[in-house]
Amino acid sequence: MHCDKCNTDFPEGLRYCKWCGGPLVNRPRITSELHACPSCGAAIQPGWTFCKACGERLHGASRESVVASCPKCGAPTDPAAQTCLRCGEDLDGRRATQNVQDLKDTALIAKCSTCGERMDTGTLYCKACGSAAYSEETQAL
Repeated sequence: MHCDKCNTDFPEGLRYCKWCGGPLVNRPRITSELHACPSCGAAIQPGWTFCKACGERLHGASRESVVASCPKCGAPTDPAAQTCLRCGEDLDGRRATQNVQDLKDTALIAKCSTCGERMDTGTLYCKACGSAAYSEETQAL
């Protein structure tokens, strides 16, 4: 039972709000409909374009597979990437400009290199645009 005026839920069997005296109504539970990714089986929501676990394009659209790999650590990389997402190796022949800080004094914030959207820890692909993630080191608080 729910009071719309107070926006408060009450146990079944009550007819009136104990705070304002207004009538209580049955409110259907709102739940998110989850599906499984056809590629990896991870939970996905209907509005997503890409799976946040494996990066697979959803809704039947095809996705380019990542075929390049880092020569230093062997991690899969985007063929157009300038640096390796895992180890920071320069992939296009120019010197990488990122400074590497002591990991003891830093915290990692994952965000999409294409659209800048913040991403869940451990996510390899952006659920907004499907691009591979990179990590930016920032000072820990």
